[in-house]
Amino acid sequence: MHGTACAASTGNSELCELLIEEGAEIDALDKADETPLMNAIICEHR
Repeated sequence: MHGTACAASTGNSELCELLIEEGAEIDALDKADETPLMNAIICEHR
């Protein structure tokens, strides 16, 4: 799992913001072909 996916799936918006500011790939797919945004929604973090 990529850092942004992990942060998103746990609802850590501050870490998500930091990773994005530092150039993290926001549309990277994980092993289940899901993006960090999809992970956040699946884990009910909005």
